[in-house]
Amino acid sequence: MDIPPQSLIKSISAWCVLAAALMCALILSLRMPIDAVSLQRSSQNMSQASIQAAISAVVKQGHVVKSLAQLVTMLQQEPWMQAVVIKRIWPHHLHIVLTEKQAIARWNGGVLDQSGHVFVPNHPYSLIELPMIHAQDDQIAAVMRLMRFFRESRTISHQELISVESLGAMGWQLVLSDGLLVFLPPDLRAEHLEKFKRALKWSKVQNPPIKKLDLRYARGFVSA
Repeated sequence: MDIPPQSLIKSISAWCVLAAALMCALILSLRMPIDAVSLQRSSQNMSQASIQAAISAVVKQGHVVKSLAQLVTMLQQEPWMQAVVIKRIWPHHLHIVLTEKQAIARWNGGVLDQSGHVFVPNHPYSLIELPMIHAQDDQIAAVMRLMRFFRESRTISHQELISVESLGAMGWQLVLSDGLLVFLPPDLRAEHLEKFKRALKWSKVQNPPIKKLDLRYARGFVSA
């Protein structure tokens, strides 16, 4: 069935008017004042002052004076920031969700996060409970494997990891919280993990206590 040209023009015109009205409503809603800003954070390491300064620079006296994209960019300058999500809850509410990076180790004056990225927080040396890593920057992937390796073994040792040091081609040296010194081969494979678990289980029942475990041998391990 053919639609008369005049009816088609009227239909297009109606849709254009509707689209324009919706666009105007959207623009007006974005210009409406903000009565409330809610902030949801995953932790407390981020600087409250820098977060508040960024929000205050964008939302002034209840009005958004800069784009929300600019607010995201400003908030991402915080070293601990992993992700920023901003939602405009119509009409007067701004909800901000901040996700913090999870630090897993200290690294050359900075901090290694759970994604394998190194960043420098405002006070890196206050994180003394994190293990200290002594390795080259190109060894981050290997260190991440080693950290996962240790977490899988921790159910047996119940010890904290104090430090990790790369020995180059000679492998890795770990210091545990009970003073145990552990040497691992440079390439960590599944069989090394199983050997580590067996050695830790064996060392816990030794008297006097074992001070060193060397797992870099093809067969068995050496203790002292």
